[in-house]
Amino acid sequence: MLNKRAFTKIVQTFGKPEIDIFASRLNAQLERYVSWLPDPGAEAVDAFSLNWANFDFYAFPPFCLLARCIQKIKADRATGTLVVPKWPTQAWFPCLNNILISEPLLLQRNVDLLTQPSSHTPHPLHDRLDLLCCRVSADPSKIWT
Repeated sequence: MLNKRAFTKIVQTFGKPEIDIFASRLNAQLERYVSWLPDPGAEAVDAFSLNWANFDFYAFPPFCLLARCIQKIKADRATGTLVVPKWPTQAWFPCLNNILISEPLLLQRNVDLLTQPSSHTPHPLHDRLDLLCCRVSADPSKIWT
């Protein structure tokens, strides 16, 4: 889970999204959220089953789903806020650059940037992980150059 101070900084920079599309009742940053598994508080299950163009989303997906998320943004012509690790050597990174609509916000590493939502223990990569918060869109008129 991204810490609340970092999420507040994201909202102050990019505005408040409508829905958190990769969350659970333990780590949702917004009142409206979509979970991966059935969750009584979730608005829906499985973000990939929704059309992302129907809302201004906030997504902090599992890292293994980033390429799929970028494809989904393009396919749905969606606009939202995506949090990713700053890993420029990954195959999905150039695709991310192609859908940026503003300069990314760097969330620098620190011990409490990412924690387990139930125990609040730091993420195992906390000392090596910088995150980028990116406003993205597949709408060509919004692309940042």
